[in-house]
Amino acid sequence: MARLTRSQLLFGGCYAHVISRSIGKNKVFKDGQDFETFRGLLLKAKQESGFQIFHYCCMHTHFHLAVKIPDVSRFSKGLQKLKSQYIYKYHTQYRESGPIWRERFRSLLIENEAYLYACGQYIENNPVKAGVVKESIEWEHNSQSKKGSE
Repeated sequence: MARLTRSQLLFGGCYAHVISRSIGKNKVFKDGQDFETFRGLLLKAKQESGFQIFHYCCMHTHFHLAVKIPDVSRFSKGLQKLKSQYIYKYHTQYRESGPIWRERFRSLLIENEAYLYACGQYIENNPVKAGVVKESIEWEHNSQSKKGSE
């Protein structure tokens, strides 16, 4: 069975959990500057595409977002642009070439407020689960940190 298109799964005004992983679990965010570069591009994509971010977490090998999507097509194009722009900056910084993301980003429909809350907890506790920090607030690259909530 073919996968559902994003427009078959999502709709204007819906909430979604977005995930994108690196190829081979390679680090796509190698240092603090990489995280900041991505965060800046994410905020730009948010402004241009009109989606809202409720929770996010960037790990070394992937990122998660919990978002509200007013227009699926604009959101999809915005995320594609975000990932492409980050690839360009990554290749320039590290003098590499080729793809860094494993696949197109995944988007899972968040059906109700309870699921949105649970999804947010899951996203923000990613670094705790990975054993990188003891408490999610310690991770600078998520919506729980002081920097992430600005």
